[in-house]
Amino acid sequence: MHKTISAGADQARRAALNVIDRFGIESAEEVHLESITWAMDVDVREGNLKNSEAQLLRKGSAGIIRIRKGESATPRGRFSIGHELGHWVLHPNENQFWICTEDQIHRYQGSTMEVQANVFASELLMPTPIFGPLCRNGSMDFKLADYLAAEFRTSLQATTLRMIDETDEPAIAILTDGDRVCWSKRNQCKLPDFEFHIEKGRELHEETHAWSATLDGDASDWVDARAWFPSLRDSHRYRVFEDVRYIEAYELTLSLIVVHEE
Repeated sequence: MHKTISAGADQARRAALNVIDRFGIESAEEVHLESITWAMDVDVREGNLKNSEAQLLRKGSAGIIRIRKGESATPRGRFSIGHELGHWVLHPNENQFWICTEDQIHRYQGSTMEVQANVFASELLMPTPIFGPLCRNGSMDFKLADYLAAEFRTSLQATTLRMIDETDEPAIAILTDGDRVCWSKRNQCKLPDFEFHIEKGRELHEETHAWSATLDGDASDWVDARAWFPSLRDSHRYRVFEDVRYIEAYELTLSLIVVHEE
């Protein structure tokens, strides 16, 4: 299953980069979704959607992407458009009418095809040839994430996940709800060992900044490695720097941690 998802993600990434090449995009401001969708015979329309974040209707060689009213130019709306465009490019024969929920698009849950559509959107909005060098030249923290999010017109969450892909630091992004881990993503090139995996559903340790973010808000400081990795062998050799953002609108916390070996 993991190999299938990985292969699907690679396919989605290549497909998005083909679009970048096709339109000669060389900078963040040149990612014009309106021009891209128009050239692909896909019309983007805003409307009042119920029980879905975005929709894609395919009829022959033409399509319509519908997203929530007033969101087409927002980071959230742009990612939704990129997600549906991913379905348009990658899954022409799978379904003629896609209805995608918030969980599938913005909480990164769902089938392999939904994962592919998210990977496509991330690569399209934050192309590796442009995004990667900017990410690798900076410290892995939310100050850099804020800068990149503004530059690429993407959400903090989507930007942070792309940073994990491109950074040359041993970093992990974690979304939590105050009590437990919702999901995590680590740079597996720099942290290949499974003991650095933070599984979904794990209860938060009270020494993590994520645990106290509901009351204390944003924080940035060192924490004991065992707070995040209780089973880590020779944990005394490691230190963890945790940068935290509390997302009040959703009552969720996004943590960005970097593992330092001493």
